[in-house]
Amino acid sequence: MSHPPKKLKKSLITVFLSGILAVLGYFVALNGVFDLYQHIADNFLQKKAEDNLHVIYTGASIKYIESIFGPPVKEEHSEDGRVHEYIYSFKKFYLQVVYDNNNTVILYSVTSKDENFHPEVPYLRKTLGHKFKDFGSDIDYLQSSYSSKFLSI
Repeated sequence: MSHPPKKLKKSLITVFLSGILAVLGYFVALNGVFDLYQHIADNFLQKKAEDNLHVIYTGASIKYIESIFGPPVKEEHSEDGRVHEYIYSFKKFYLQVVYDNNNTVILYSVTSKDENFHPEVPYLRKTLGHKFKDFGSDIDYLQSSYSSKFLSI
């Protein structure tokens, strides 16, 4: 039995290594495409969440909130079972929604995680991050005549 010539061995090794490199390149490219897709999806969901902050209001159904923001990252219930809390976490902010046994939102809060994130506070023409003194000293204005459907401070 004769041994294959050295050139044939080198050619087989070269073909084998080229095949391994091609497979690795394929997976690296596939991973890059997946990362790009994930980045685009995350940015889309973040922007959608930011844009939908203005449609939250006290008195809304928790099902309405779920339809907008999806399932919460954390759900808590009071010991007596009368008050429930959803926590949402997005790239730039946390959203806390508290609701009662009638599934009615009784309060919500937005906490910024990004110093450049300043959503508008509905009907006050100011953004998150302002101090109460920035709204003026008129107690009637700060008290507001808007119903909880439109304003929650």
